[in-house]
Amino acid sequence: ENALDQLQADIKAVTNAKNAVESKSEFYGEKGDRIRKEKATFVSQRYFENEWGGKFIYTFKIDDDVFTWFTQSTLADGIQPGDEVELSGTVKEHKEYNGVKQTVLSRCIVKEV
Repeated sequence: ENALDQLQADIKAVTNAKNAVESKSEFYGEKGDRIRKEKATFVSQRYFENEWGGKFIYTFKIDDDVFTWFTQSTLADGIQPGDEVELSGTVKEHKEYNGVKQTVLSRCIVKEV
């Protein structure tokens, strides 16, 4: 491993630690639990292409907790980051990304409030 790779790894570790300290997000529920009509804030949308097609990653917050949904579905027209939405979905798993605890959802229904 060269010095640049080590430096990049060190920077990522420090960034993850900083994010973990600053984030108050906790895991929500247990695998298989259903979230029903929770008031959430739509945070962001990203789109990725891979060999099987495209996929959206939607991020939401309920209080301080972070939720993500990986899907090929699009949200209703007009829903923008910062909007309050009604979120329903099934807890698929818990994982950390960049030091932030996230609850991954599946089979979501997102409605404008």
